[in-house]
Amino acid sequence: MIKTFKLAQKLKNTYRVNSIIFSLKQIPILGRLLPTSLYKSKGLKVFANIINLLLELSNIFFTKPLYILLLIFMPSMSAGELSINSFLHIFTFLTITGTVLNCHFFEASKHKYYAVALIKMDAREYILSTYYYFLSKILFGITFSGLILYFMGFISFGLVIIMPLFMVFSKAIVICYLLNKTKTSEFIFNEDKPTRKRWIFITLSIATAYLLPILDIKIGNLIFTIIFAVSAVLGIPAMIYIARFSGYTNLYKRFLTSDIVIVNITSEISKQQKISYDKQINNEQVDTKNKTGYAYFHEIFVQRHKKLLTRSAKNTALIVFIIILAAIAGVAINTEFKKITNEFIMAFLPVFLYVMLVINRGQVVTSAMFMNCDNCMLRYRFYRQPAVILELFTKRLITLIRINLLPAIIIATGLPVLLFFSGGTENNLNYLILFVSIIAMSVFFSVHFLILYYLLQPYNAELKMKSSMYSIVNVIVYILVFSVYTKEIPTMIFGVYIVLFMVIYIAVALVLAYKLAPKTFKLR
Repeated sequence: MIKTFKLAQKLKNTYRVNSIIFSLKQIPILGRLLPTSLYKSKGLKVFANIINLLLELSNIFFTKPLYILLLIFMPSMSAGELSINSFLHIFTFLTITGTVLNCHFFEASKHKYYAVALIKMDAREYILSTYYYFLSKILFGITFSGLILYFMGFISFGLVIIMPLFMVFSKAIVICYLLNKTKTSEFIFNEDKPTRKRWIFITLSIATAYLLPILDIKIGNLIFTIIFAVSAVLGIPAMIYIARFSGYTNLYKRFLTSDIVIVNITSEISKQQKISYDKQINNEQVDTKNKTGYAYFHEIFVQRHKKLLTRSAKNTALIVFIIILAAIAGVAINTEFKKITNEFIMAFLPVFLYVMLVINRGQVVTSAMFMNCDNCMLRYRFYRQPAVILELFTKRLITLIRINLLPAIIIATGLPVLLFFSGGTENNLNYLILFVSIIAMSVFFSVHFLILYYLLQPYNAELKMKSSMYSIVNVIVYILVFSVYTKEIPTMIFGVYIVLFMVIYIAVALVLAYKLAPKTFKLR
């Protein structure tokens, strides 16, 4: 099994090296300077091994503590006083959420496809060796995080031991259930393609984790210990079952198909994806409102794909509405939470810059535009004329802004209402600034994702991301937003700056779309 694991890591490393070289060759100018012979460079492989080791170490000693800090420790502080009960409550339900979001076993990755389907590694040895490695990273990472909290005096040493074991046992129980289910039916659990029932479960679990502490309903130390004991009683036999399960070869023959890696290059999208898109397209007569030219063309596209374009925005809007209602209820019930909420809104508006980036549907909508329209139309030269691009860009921008305004308006309205019920403000202009700045953030990111799509068009015919520059720019934006995320800036000042920046950004985007997009907006 150790030999199989080493071979699997070499395969993963080779894939990572080739991906890095491919990404570098996509960068303008630099790509022309890099020879194809780099793919067989031994020096690069050594460098990639070092990078791989650093990534694995950062996953254990940085990502895991960051997860505990941002998603569990900090929210447990905002739910009232320094409460271990809030911490354990959030940790428990996020761990339950992770059993279906991040179980590793049923992740349809290219690494597994290459190793098991193409190279014909022993399926049992491969999956068990990589799975044990996955669990070891959890054990080390969460234990390390727990030790930090222990030395801070926040949790007991017993919890340092129990927390990582609880995560491991919880995942094992779910995997054991899913493996047994595959033996008795044709059911295949795909971690990368959550079903509607799974999304409902995930939403309810996350809502339970964060909303109940606001209402002062928490899992105490005793209840958590009981839950852990149950997980241990079920988890240990589950681990044994996973180790002794004999159907891995048959399971992965059904699970790892060529859909994981597009082998047939003439197929523009997988059959499953095509069926999913077709169900959401309205082929009935649409009302074009007497529009002509590209306005008519765009209106037909929007109305026929309305469900596909707006579904995720509507779901986000519903979740945001529920969260705001819960926050208003928490403000009305909990005096301490009321005070914290008021101070937070007045001093930490930059946090919502990150929120608006995360919930913005720009990337989803532009991928839908490419898949259902531009993928075909970009084959014609007239479609890339400056006047045509500018006209379609402005119409698409208006559409994208409208889509993103669905959740944005709820947040923009909810924050002033929440500020009012949490004690209000001496300067009534802050209510207006809150509303306008949230709308400005939504518009800004709508413009950003659309202009990025036009200038760096990242997709190939199969909707695979092929532009490393697109990814690099997105990473830079996330870093910049996150750097502002932690700043304490008065609402009035930040709101005014964000509105001014949005106006300038739109003007620059329109100029760039007209000047550069005819050369950059093309098929890859």
